[in-house]
Amino acid sequence: MDEEVWEPWTAEEIDALLAEDVPQLSRDEAASFALVKVTPRALAPKGAAQEKLTHWLVAERLGKAIYWDSVAEEYGVGRLKDGILSEPENYGELTWALDELFGQERPEEPKEHW
Repeated sequence: MDEEVWEPWTAEEIDALLAEDVPQLSRDEAASFALVKVTPRALAPKGAAQEKLTHWLVAERLGKAIYWDSVAEEYGVGRLKDGILSEPENYGELTWALDELFGQERPEEPKEHW
């Protein structure tokens, strides 16, 4: 039985992911992302081994970063200092990570009235 060996994502795969996800943002979200996006680069989470980097920096603002977690395959936000990611927390979609980066709360779902 051949088991697939996990390989870290490449810069090309991250670029393709962003090319798919960014157009799905609202106009305001896309404008916000344009202000903070960076050229994607591999990051080391605090205490992680350097040989297989699993997180990719895609945006940065005021010491916080949006990253792509290529193991969980979702976006997250954490602190960034000297190229090291700490306090990572995954949020799933890019829009939710943007909300966290900018300190915005997502509106509550409308409640049904009976």
